[in-house]
Amino acid sequence: MPGGLLLVPPRELSPGPPNGDLAAGTAGWDVLGRDAPAPLPGGRGVRIAGNVTLVSPPLTVPAGAQVLRVALRAAGGEGLVLVAARPVAGGADIPLATLEPGPRRTSQPVGVAAVAGTQVRIVIDPVPALGTSVELHRVGPVTAPMPRWRVDRGTPEVAGARGRRTLRVVGEPLVVRAPVLRPPAGARALLVDVRGEGLVRAGAGARATALRASPAWRTLRVPLRPRTRAAVLRVEAVPGPGGLELRLLGVVLRTPGRSGGSGSR
Repeated sequence: MPGGLLLVPPRELSPGPPNGDLAAGTAGWDVLGRDAPAPLPGGRGVRIAGNVTLVSPPLTVPAGAQVLRVALRAAGGEGLVLVAARPVAGGADIPLATLEPGPRRTSQPVGVAAVAGTQVRIVIDPVPALGTSVELHRVGPVTAPMPRWRVDRGTPEVAGARGRRTLRVVGEPLVVRAPVLRPPAGARALLVDVRGEGLVRAGAGARATALRASPAWRTLRVPLRPRTRAAVLRVEAVPGPGGLELRLLGVVLRTPGRSGGSGSR
């Protein structure tokens, strides 16, 4: 059963917009609102209270980009942060994500595949709970957790230590397409390991198939047409409340005793 996507640490494509770590306060950023954000000690970001929106300096989102990291903290443990992309060439803002920061600083993923290859400004619009504030620590870097894969919907998030990395799907569904793979002789199916809560659907040219996740790892078998020379694996993961985990996407299952080259990684 050769092949499959082996999950690796996300590759950084760009550090993010200039002064994305806000070490220089809001220099280069547009501040929309009456209350200027307050710098945090040691240049660790800014604290935002009230009705204030921050707009970053221009960022060229690299081709193939999939995720922009945004590091946040909600001092009171509540609030929302709306993230959008404002095209430098003009046009309406493109909504990217609604983040829910907690009382501890976290770096949260924002999907940017929809604006890859364009120049945008990142719009950060916090909605803190009454009487509280939101800390913005960093916007960036821009990464590609699934190099060469196409992200049609959602935000891919790779987590875990080496040898135990998984693709985690929480909140909104994730739809991805693999690069074209050329299965070896005797290939019968592609495999995807799944666990957690939710539903995973997948297809690769033949009929699509689906699997309901469980707490233990289960394997979704995606059939291939006989003598398939090229296939594109499409995976749709719809998470339940507890989220989903996927690993080894696209492992090739061959007929025993058939020879052939290895599958696609």
